[in-house]
Amino acid sequence: MCDIMDPAPKVRLAYFHVCFAWFIVSTVQGQARINDARAIEEFLKNYHNQASKLYYNYKENSWNYQFDPTSQNKNLMDASKETWDKFLAEGTINASRYDTSVMSERDQRIFKLLLNIDFAAQKNKVKLNRIYELKEKMKSEFSKATTGDMKSSRAYLELLKVWKDYRDAIGNKLKALYPEFVELGNEAIRILGYDDMGAYML
Repeated sequence: MCDIMDPAPKVRLAYFHVCFAWFIVSTVQGQARINDARAIEEFLKNYHNQASKLYYNYKENSWNYQFDPTSQNKNLMDASKETWDKFLAEGTINASRYDTSVMSERDQRIFKLLLNIDFAAQKNKVKLNRIYELKEKMKSEFSKATTGDMKSSRAYLELLKVWKDYRDAIGNKLKALYPEFVELGNEAIRILGYDDMGAYML
């Protein structure tokens, strides 16, 4: 059973969405699933249209914050991430209502992705919280690193120097975080039946 009061405040809302999704999915198990081909295609079409817009909005806000870490940009990023997480949780709920046994191989692969819930498959709340914490720390290091402006030049050697300076500025800091993130991330992804995060992303 999920306890949404355990995780840290930054991940509590996302954790609630996941718990709620699992509750609904478990509730609809055993009920008649939708097996109409037209309904399946309509669901996928609507999901794709919404996902494209919401994901683009989240990534755009995330990019803006990484290169201009103001409080306003952070608020925009957090709000769009919350909307995206909620959409994914609701997508899991809705996808669970369809009968995958009558689908084409293509649609089965798509629904398999929709029903996968990424790191949230990890039921150990301490480990799940640590994954999110490491992820946010690494994002923060990326956004705080300051070097030259890559937008102001097209000269190869100048751009190469900027990139090396940027890499050197964050390399050692990420080196202390990334191995643990990979270890915990792989452990969570294996619960979904994948060998590691690399296999999950393919």
